[in-house]
Order: sequence, then C-alpha cells, then structure tokens
Amino acid sequence: MKKQMKKQMKKQMLVFSFLLLVLCSGCSGSVADSIGKDVEDTIAHSQSANDKYVQMVKNGYPSSHPSVSYEQAFTAFFSSPQWKHFKAEDGREVVEFTGDCTYQNTPVKARIQFVVHEQQGTFETAYLAFNEVPQNKLILTALIEKAFSSAESPQGAAGNTASPISYSEAKSLFQSWLDAHTFPAAVEVGGGDQKLHKVSGSDREYYMFQIRGMTRLHDVLVEPNTREMFIYDTGKPEPIDTWYQKFVVPQNKRK
Repeated sequence: MKKQMKKQMKKQMLVFSFLLLVLCSGCSGSVADSIGKDVEDTIAHSQSANDKYVQMVKNGYPSSHPSVSYEQAFTAFFSSPQWKHFKAEDGREVVEFTGDCTYQNTPVKARIQFVVHEQQGTFETAYLAFNEVPQNKLILTALIEKAFSSAESPQGAAGNTASPISYSEAKSLFQSWLDAHTFPAAVEVGGGDQKLHKVSGSDREYYMFQIRGMTRLHDVLVEPNTREMFIYDTGKPEPIDTWYQKFVVPQNKRK
C-alpha cells in the first residue's frame, strides 16, 4: 500500500514538474519577470497595509490640492493600486506605489517612489517608471498633477488618459513644479490670461505664466498636450529643468 502511494506521489510530482516546465517555456522572460514583480508587489502591499510610512504618504497631499489625499487621488486615477514600504540601501525610508493607467494612449504600469523624512514629518516624490522604464521628474510631476486634477473633476477617474490639460490644470502643474524646487528667494506664480499663445521659435501653442520673486520676471510656457514646461527668456523655449540647473542651482549654492 505504501509503495503504491509513493509511486502515485512520484507520478504526480513528475506531471507537476512537466506542466511547470511547459508553462515557463511558454512565457517570455519579460512576462515571467512581470508576473514575479506583480506577485511581489501584492505580497508587499498586504504586509504594508498599516505601515506608518505608507499611511503618512497616503494621508498627505500637495499644497496645490489640499482637499485631496494621495490615497484618494491615486485610487481614483489608477487601477490595481498597491502600496509598500522599504528601506533603501542608503538608509532612506521609501514608500512605493504601483498602479495601472494610460500614457500616450498606451496601457502602462506606473511605479512611483516617495522618500519619507520622518523627523521633519515630510516626504517628496523621487522616482517614476512606466513598465519599469524610468521617466524624468517633469513627467512625474505632470502625472501626479493629472491624478489630483482628475480626482477633483466631476469625471473623476475617467480623466486617466493623456488629453490636453486646461488652464487651471496647467497652473496647478506649474505650481507643483515650483513647490518641488528650491529658489534663492521666495517665488510665486504670476501672469496667465487663460489663453493659448504661439511664440517664436516653436510651432506649438502654450499657456503662459511667470515666475515672480527673483531679480527679474521669467516667462514660463506650459504645453497642454505633453505637459512639458519651458522658460521663454531668449526667444526660444528652453526646458524648465535645464534652465533651473544652469541658472538657479548656482544661485542656490551662493546663498
């Protein structure tokens, strides 16, 4: 009887091993990696449900949208939202969010990371990837702004496609960018007539604002379709992050 049971168990194990081999050979490496990452995210999400760092980010909000929390905005905008907390190799506390959305008419999985400064009671957005491909800070800022604007709009989550943003959304996007950057003096959003403008050096139309508070006014352009922002000081739009690194960062160092 015991021999028969052992033989039966061996047969079952062989069948299971064969099925597993067939299943794995039928998946590409990237698909298998993706499945593994999704399982890892789900497990971490269940373990981090009551984590204090996760709760800190979930309950937080950007200054441009004080009535909506990150949890409310992300739950409305993304599908399959997942949160987890981990400690980075450099010792920083990181809260990571993953969720599905549409970017440039393509379904993507967004991975957003926040660095938490527990002693100060603050956190900052630090990283974004679409389908594990890293994106720049400007796209990260635009995505978060779109999520919060969508949560506040009557359509809610219906706005998770890359449609042109309105004047108020462009202004909030620019305000979020200002809030996320350091300047040698107190600065604020200025200008803005709610119209789209054509400028020399480009064939596109932009919402136009100003940075007020520095030694001179700086015109800022926001492209409604791509959410890109530019400084318009030299007769040709210059990416705002490039301008910031060239002109503002050196001034900050001299403070």
